Amino acid sequence: MLIRTINVKDLTKLIKDKALIQGKNYQVVDVRDQDYEGGHIVGSVNLPAHTIPGTADDLVKKFHGIQKLIFHCLLCQVRGPKAARIYGDAVDRQLAKEENPESSPLAKQEVYFLEGGFMSWLHEHKESPGLIVDYDPEFWKDEQD
Repeated sequence: MLIRTINVKDLTKLIKDKALIQGKNYQVVDVRDQDYEGGHIVGSVNLPAHTIPGTADDLVKKFHGIQKLIFHCLLCQVRGPKAARIYGDAVDRQLAKEENPESSPLAKQEVYFLEGGFMSWLHEHKESPGLIVDYDPEFWKDEQD
């Protein structure tokens, strides 16, 4: 499976598109740990990176019908891209088991990781309450100085 990147601008358009439904047309997967509590992308699900390898096959079943999955961590240098790759490998394994893989929704699923991760999202949208949930400026104070 090809893992792609998506930038903040394009993810913002996706989330703001009223014709799209999160959890059906797309899903943001935040693989951060404790820093998830300092704020996160609206509608994202938190699945810490260390849990992905052991649950990837179950996640494929859970996210089976979702057209686009966007993984991210803080900077998307390691955890986000790695989680996307592990998920993509699990999709490939599942497709290899299917009789008609080309007709499976998984064959059409697109997997991305967010360029610059949550930090890029934060810099762009920290004043956008509809795009960040539970934002705590004190939590990020040292990161933004």
